[in-house]
Amino acid sequence: MPFVPITQLSPIKVQWLWPGRLPIGYLSIMDGDPGLGKSLVTVDLCARITTGRPFPDGTGSGIGGGKPAGVILINAEDRARDTIYARLRAAGANLDLVHVWERAASESFLRLPNHVGRLEEALARTGARYVAIDPIMAFLDSSVNVASDPHVRQALLPLAELADRRRCAINMVRHLSKTSRRSALYRGLFSIGFVASCRVAWLVGRDPHNLRKCVLAQHKSNLDPPQPSLAYQIKSDPSGEAVIEWQGTSFSNEDDLARGVLSRRKQLQMRSEDFLETMLKDGPRTSREIWEAAQKQHISARQIRNAQKRLKMRDVRVGAIGPNQVTYWLREDQELPAGGEDTETARYMDNFFRKHEKLYAERNPLDELPTK
Repeated sequence: MPFVPITQLSPIKVQWLWPGRLPIGYLSIMDGDPGLGKSLVTVDLCARITTGRPFPDGTGSGIGGGKPAGVILINAEDRARDTIYARLRAAGANLDLVHVWERAASESFLRLPNHVGRLEEALARTGARYVAIDPIMAFLDSSVNVASDPHVRQALLPLAELADRRRCAINMVRHLSKTSRRSALYRGLFSIGFVASCRVAWLVGRDPHNLRKCVLAQHKSNLDPPQPSLAYQIKSDPSGEAVIEWQGTSFSNEDDLARGVLSRRKQLQMRSEDFLETMLKDGPRTSREIWEAAQKQHISARQIRNAQKRLKMRDVRVGAIGPNQVTYWLREDQELPAGGEDTETARYMDNFFRKHEKLYAERNPLDELPTK
């Protein structure tokens, strides 16, 4: 039995390819739904590693002083000759340092863990420091019971040992299950053994606070404290090829992403809040202006009034009571425009109008809805 006193072992520090996020000598996994740019993220990382550019959070590589290193891309869903090649070029990768798995017509499919020796040969030949397997399910041998924790751990153990022997970071990509009522750790397809076999796990999801963005969150880290979530958008370069545009840190965490996209009601709330903040960003606006603009955006009066409450915006009536009276909407930090009533008078007129508003017929829908 290989039991020895720990004092006989030479201690070593954990090495990082991407500090805090991609450990050298270990497996990591990235989970996410289709269409959110998981493959593009791996391409972006390949471009940074092969050129020595900083990672999306601004940190440099933890090995070789940030010198360029080789990578291996194993992708079952995109063809290397067109899609992957074009994406790597658009991302600015050093193509000479990118090695892809491209199966010939007569060649057998790569199956893990049975063919782990073929991957080791490629690592020995290229000296690659980063390996992306996208998606991992496509490359597992059919004998692997992906729903069984022991089976999955046993299947991934040779891959983990390979990462340690060849001092590289192996990053697996996996799709999510359809349920959104689980925590992030349990959202990935099939067994928890996939995440359990990895020292770092990422989750990609739509940002629930801004549906135009995606977020890369880290929901497991056994080697270092979890790193902040990173926001990104999928953009097009001048040639029309898809690229990742990183947009700094995000407040959304892994459990926010795991719960999925916001409900229709929440989306409408956010849309009405964004509309109202945009309307008042340059100063107070009349309720008539707001209502006319809201109608063009198909936002109801009640949605706007509720957004006003949530944003704690004020509405103040000024002028003589009756058809000529004007109602201004203001943020908390804004004042009435020049020529408006002073605050005390405006408050008095506003309260008076509310007590007698049934007497006056010419009101718009925003004035008809109560604020309290």
